Amino acid sequence: MAEVKPKILCVDDESHVLEGFRVNLRKLFEVHTSTDGRQAIEMLLRDGPFAVIVCDLRMPNIGGVEVLSEAARRAPQTVRMMLTGQADLPTAMAAINDGRIFRLLLKPCPPQNLIEALTIAAEHHRQQAEERALAQATLLGSINALTGTLALSRPAALNRAKRVRDHAAELAADLKLPDRWAIELGAMLSQLGAVALPPEIARKVYEGTELSDREQVAADSVTLVAAKLIASMPRTEEIRRALETLHLPAAGADGPNGRRVPPPSARVLRVCIDFDVLAVGGLPPMDALCEMSFREGVYDPDILGRFSALRRAELSNMELADIDAAAVTPGMMLGEELRLPSGHVLAPRGTRVTDELIQQIRTLLHKGAGDTVKVMRRAAPKAA
Repeated sequence: MAEVKPKILCVDDESHVLEGFRVNLRKLFEVHTSTDGRQAIEMLLRDGPFAVIVCDLRMPNIGGVEVLSEAARRAPQTVRMMLTGQADLPTAMAAINDGRIFRLLLKPCPPQNLIEALTIAAEHHRQQAEERALAQATLLGSINALTGTLALSRPAALNRAKRVRDHAAELAADLKLPDRWAIELGAMLSQLGAVALPPEIARKVYEGTELSDREQVAADSVTLVAAKLIASMPRTEEIRRALETLHLPAAGADGPNGRRVPPPSARVLRVCIDFDVLAVGGLPPMDALCEMSFREGVYDPDILGRFSALRRAELSNMELADIDAAAVTPGMMLGEELRLPSGHVLAPRGTRVTDELIQQIRTLLHKGAGDTVKVMRRAAPKAA
């Protein structure tokens, strides 16, 4: 198998400079180019991930420092390099001192020097990716142990966490958010604090029963308790911040250390968790979204809008049907709420069917051939 070339993005407002990049670098790198800084930022999200971005300091409309700063925010794993002339050296050095730039190259830059610098940057990107993968695998092992405990003590809470994870993963991908793995892990950990709830309150929370004010306070503390439980785990800073700020208004709230604005991960999780709460409470998906739309200031309007669009698209080509439990397949959606014999909600209406849910239907609900399940499935095409 041919070795995959590192993917790089070269940004310069002079087209002949970019043509030189393509000619000199194409044997060793997969070269993408842009003459516009804003377009380059869009390319980072649309065509990435890139191993390296190299940008000229002097760009029209949006300068090179701003391009690379935005790259650091939107694609933090991409290694950032800057090209500059001697006259702009003080500005470029300030950018490096701010910690945003990996290497500075002076123009004119001989091809061999450029190739050497890009090779080092691409190798740095590869090593960082390997370290992140190892750390994430270690973190995932710890999280699996914690969620295993949750499965034994509060299985309904774990089921909510899985549904939230599926919705959050889809929404984060649609929004092209960086570090989506952290959002998925945050979803799985979001209900960990349920272990601290008294059994009767936990039952009401995860069955969608109306809560008293005191019980609602306890329910709202679940994510804060989860944040405390993972406080000693490495590489969970972003997840902890999301869980700690989950119940703040989307625009933030004044606190002892100034105004705290929830990060995008918190805003995504808030939408997905509240949607699941309303669904478990018995509201059909569209009614739940309508209810959320009336809660002014609670949700990020762009995130709620994208989530609503995804749910509408999901339901637009579905039809309700009673089918044999043995014929339920992944990809269908539940057209009815499923409850365990204990009364706990196994899955609310609108839940996407997975292999795991099918297994639970057969083993926990004892439904097999001859039993029916109400599902939403893709409608058959209409005859011409």
